[in-house]
Amino acid sequence: MNQPCEQVRESWNLYWGRVSRISWFANFYRKEFLSKPMSRMIEKYFPPSGKFLEAGCGSATDTFFYDKKSRKFIGMDISETALRLAKGQKNMDEVRMGDICAMPFSEASFDGIWNLGVMEHFKAEVMGQAFAEMRRILKPGGHIILLWPSIWNLVNVFFWWLFPAMPSLLISPKQGREILLKNHFQPCEAKITIMGDIILVGRKI
Repeated sequence: MNQPCEQVRESWNLYWGRVSRISWFANFYRKEFLSKPMSRMIEKYFPPSGKFLEAGCGSATDTFFYDKKSRKFIGMDISETALRLAKGQKNMDEVRMGDICAMPFSEASFDGIWNLGVMEHFKAEVMGQAFAEMRRILKPGGHIILLWPSIWNLVNVFFWWLFPAMPSLLISPKQGREILLKNHFQPCEAKITIMGDIILVGRKI
Protein backbone atom coordinates (compact mmCIF):
# COMPACT_ATOMS: atom_id res chain seq x y z
CA MET A 1 0.00 0.00 0.00
CA ASN A 2 2.75 2.45 -0.90
CA GLN A 3 0.74 3.71 -3.86
CA PRO A 4 -0.74 7.22 -3.81
CA CYS A 5 -3.67 7.45 -1.42
CA GLU A 6 -6.33 7.79 -4.13
CA GLN A 7 -5.16 4.63 -5.88
CA VAL A 8 -5.28 2.73 -2.59
CA ARG A 9 -8.78 4.03 -1.92
CA GLU A 10 -9.95 2.97 -5.37
CA SER A 11 -8.52 -0.55 -5.00
CA TRP A 12 -10.40 -0.99 -1.71
CA ASN A 13 -13.61 0.45 -3.15
CA LEU A 14 -13.39 -2.19 -5.89
CA TYR A 15 -12.73 -4.92 -3.33
CA TRP A 16 -15.74 -4.03 -1.18
CA GLY A 17 -17.90 -3.83 -4.27
CA ARG A 18 -16.91 -7.41 -5.16
CA VAL A 19 -17.32 -8.70 -1.62
CA SER A 20 -20.83 -7.27 -1.38
CA ARG A 21 -21.88 -9.74 -4.10
CA ILE A 22 -20.86 -12.70 -1.90
CA SER A 23 -21.87 -11.10 1.39
CA TRP A 24 -23.49 -14.31 2.65
CA PHE A 25 -20.12 -16.09 2.62
CA ALA A 26 -18.14 -13.09 3.87
CA ASN A 27 -20.50 -12.53 6.79
CA PHE A 28 -20.50 -16.22 7.72
CA TYR A 29 -16.70 -16.34 7.67
CA ARG A 30 -16.33 -13.17 9.75
CA LYS A 31 -18.87 -14.39 12.28
CA GLU A 32 -17.58 -17.94 12.73
CA PHE A 33 -13.83 -17.58 12.24
CA LEU A 34 -12.88 -13.93 12.88
CA SER A 35 -15.30 -12.33 15.33
CA LYS A 36 -15.44 -15.14 17.87
CA PRO A 37 -11.70 -15.34 18.67
CA MET A 38 -11.40 -11.54 18.48
CA SER A 39 -14.29 -11.13 20.90
CA ARG A 40 -12.45 -13.21 23.50
CA MET A 41 -9.34 -11.03 23.13
CA ILE A 42 -11.36 -7.82 23.37
CA GLU A 43 -12.94 -9.00 26.60
CA LYS A 44 -9.53 -9.96 27.97
CA TYR A 45 -7.54 -6.84 27.06
CA PHE A 46 -9.94 -3.91 26.58
CA PRO A 47 -11.49 -2.22 29.63
CA PRO A 48 -15.31 -2.31 29.76
CA SER A 49 -15.63 1.41 29.08
CA GLY A 50 -13.75 3.98 27.03
CA LYS A 51 -13.18 4.78 23.37
CA PHE A 52 -11.93 2.16 20.93
CA LEU A 53 -10.95 2.30 17.26
CA GLU A 54 -11.20 -0.30 14.53
CA ALA A 55 -8.37 1.05 12.36
CA GLY A 56 -9.24 -0.25 8.90
CA CYS A 57 -12.75 -1.33 9.77
CA GLY A 58 -13.95 -2.38 6.32
CA SER A 59 -17.62 -3.34 6.65
CA ALA A 60 -17.21 -3.57 10.48
CA THR A 61 -19.22 -6.81 10.45
CA ASP A 62 -17.21 -8.07 13.42
CA THR A 63 -18.56 -5.41 15.82
CA PHE A 64 -22.04 -6.95 15.64
CA PHE A 65 -20.82 -9.93 17.65
CA TYR A 66 -18.92 -8.11 20.41
CA ASP A 67 -20.25 -7.46 23.89
CA LYS A 68 -20.15 -3.68 23.78
CA LYS A 69 -20.67 -2.95 27.49
CA SER A 70 -19.98 0.80 27.98
CA ARG A 71 -17.45 1.02 25.18
CA LYS A 72 -17.66 3.52 22.34
CA PHE A 73 -16.67 1.92 19.03
CA ILE A 74 -15.38 4.08 16.18
CA GLY A 75 -14.62 2.63 12.76
CA MET A 76 -12.16 4.22 10.34
CA ASP A 77 -11.43 3.17 6.78
CA ILE A 78 -9.99 4.61 3.58
CA SER A 79 -12.83 3.22 1.44
CA GLU A 80 -16.14 5.07 1.03
CA THR A 81 -17.79 1.82 -0.07
CA ALA A 82 -16.68 0.07 3.12
CA LEU A 83 -17.83 2.95 5.32
CA ARG A 84 -21.32 2.86 3.80
CA LEU A 85 -21.51 -0.77 4.95
CA ALA A 86 -19.97 -0.05 8.34
CA LYS A 87 -22.28 2.84 9.12
CA GLY A 88 -25.27 0.57 9.58
CA GLN A 89 -23.58 -2.06 11.75
CA LYS A 90 -24.87 -2.73 15.23
CA ASN A 91 -22.49 -1.53 17.96
CA MET A 92 -20.56 0.85 15.67
CA ASP A 93 -21.12 4.31 17.16
CA GLU A 94 -19.31 6.38 14.53
CA VAL A 95 -17.41 5.96 11.28
CA ARG A 96 -14.66 8.18 9.91
CA MET A 97 -12.79 8.39 6.63
CA GLY A 98 -9.07 8.08 7.17
CA ASP A 99 -5.72 6.56 6.24
CA ILE A 100 -4.18 4.30 8.89
CA CYS A 101 -0.81 5.92 8.17
CA ALA A 102 -2.15 9.43 8.90
CA MET A 103 -5.18 9.06 11.15
CA PRO A 104 -7.48 12.02 11.87
CA PHE A 105 -7.35 11.70 15.66
CA SER A 106 -5.46 13.47 18.45
CA GLU A 107 -2.69 11.92 20.53
CA ALA A 108 -3.59 9.44 23.28
CA SER A 109 -7.30 9.59 22.43
CA PHE A 110 -8.15 5.86 22.39
CA ASP A 111 -8.23 3.19 25.09
CA GLY A 112 -7.69 0.39 22.58
CA ILE A 113 -7.28 -0.28 18.85
CA TRP A 114 -8.08 -3.37 16.82
CA ASN A 115 -8.36 -4.57 13.24
CA LEU A 116 -8.85 -7.75 11.23
CA GLY A 117 -6.97 -8.53 8.04
CA VAL A 118 -5.32 -5.14 7.57
CA MET A 119 -1.62 -5.29 8.40
CA GLU A 120 -0.76 -7.94 5.81
CA HIS A 121 -1.48 -5.42 3.05
CA PHE A 122 1.43 -3.13 4.01
CA LYS A 123 5.03 -3.37 2.91
CA ALA A 124 7.54 -3.06 5.75
CA GLU A 125 8.30 0.65 5.36
CA VAL A 126 4.62 1.61 5.28
CA MET A 127 3.78 -0.78 8.10
CA GLY A 128 6.07 1.22 10.37
CA GLN A 129 4.04 4.35 9.67
CA ALA A 130 0.81 2.53 10.59
CA PHE A 131 2.29 1.28 13.88
CA ALA A 132 3.61 4.78 14.68
CA GLU A 133 0.13 6.21 14.17
CA MET A 134 -1.46 3.57 16.37
CA ARG A 135 1.07 4.36 19.10
CA ARG A 136 0.41 8.08 18.73
CA ILE A 137 -3.36 7.88 19.23
CA LEU A 138 -3.32 5.10 21.85
CA LYS A 139 -3.29 5.98 25.55
CA PRO A 140 -0.29 4.86 27.63
CA GLY A 141 -0.66 1.21 28.57
CA GLY A 142 -3.40 0.67 25.99
CA HIS A 143 -3.55 -2.45 23.82
CA ILE A 144 -3.71 -3.16 20.11
CA ILE A 145 -5.35 -6.41 18.95
CA LEU A 146 -4.50 -7.41 15.39
CA LEU A 147 -5.94 -10.39 13.54
CA TRP A 148 -3.16 -10.95 11.02
CA PRO A 149 -3.46 -13.72 8.40
CA SER A 150 -0.53 -16.08 7.96
CA ILE A 151 0.75 -17.68 4.77
CA TRP A 152 -1.14 -20.81 5.91
CA ASN A 153 -4.55 -19.09 6.09
CA LEU A 154 -7.00 -21.33 4.20
CA VAL A 155 -9.12 -18.50 2.76
CA ASN A 156 -6.06 -16.75 1.34
CA VAL A 157 -4.79 -20.00 -0.17
CA PHE A 158 -7.99 -20.44 -2.21
CA PHE A 159 -9.28 -16.86 -2.59
CA TRP A 160 -6.02 -14.89 -2.94
CA TRP A 161 -7.34 -13.39 -6.20
CA LEU A 162 -10.15 -11.63 -4.34
CA PHE A 163 -7.94 -9.46 -2.12
CA PRO A 164 -5.61 -6.53 -2.74
CA ALA A 165 -1.90 -7.44 -2.54
CA MET A 166 -0.74 -9.07 0.71
CA PRO A 167 3.07 -8.66 0.90
CA SER A 168 3.29 -9.17 4.67
CA LEU A 169 1.47 -12.38 5.56
CA LEU A 170 2.96 -13.77 8.77
CA ILE A 171 5.05 -16.91 8.88
CA SER A 172 4.65 -17.56 12.62
CA PRO A 173 3.56 -16.05 15.94
CA LYS A 174 7.24 -15.48 16.71
CA GLN A 175 7.55 -13.22 13.68
CA GLY A 176 4.46 -11.32 14.86
CA ARG A 177 5.95 -10.76 18.31
CA GLU A 178 9.16 -9.50 16.73
CA ILE A 179 7.20 -7.00 14.62
CA LEU A 180 5.41 -5.72 17.73
CA LEU A 181 8.71 -5.23 19.59
CA LYS A 182 10.32 -3.52 16.61
CA ASN A 183 7.44 -1.04 16.59
CA HIS A 184 7.55 -0.35 20.35
CA PHE A 185 4.69 -2.54 21.54
CA GLN A 186 5.20 -5.10 24.30
CA PRO A 187 3.91 -8.48 23.05
CA CYS A 188 1.18 -9.84 25.35
CA GLU A 189 -0.20 -12.78 23.38
CA ALA A 190 0.04 -14.45 19.97
CA LYS A 191 -2.63 -17.02 19.17
CA ILE A 192 -3.21 -19.05 16.00
CA THR A 193 -6.88 -19.47 15.04
CA ILE A 194 -8.42 -22.55 13.48
CA MET A 195 -8.23 -20.98 9.99
CA GLY A 196 -4.57 -20.00 10.24
CA ASP A 197 -4.91 -16.37 11.27
CA ILE A 198 -2.62 -15.09 14.02
CA ILE A 199 -4.07 -12.77 16.64
CA LEU A 200 -1.40 -10.49 18.09
CA VAL A 201 -1.90 -8.44 21.24
CA GLY A 202 0.55 -5.67 22.09
CA ARG A 203 0.69 -3.05 24.84
CA LYS A 204 1.96 0.47 24.25
CA ILE A 205 5.32 0.93 25.97
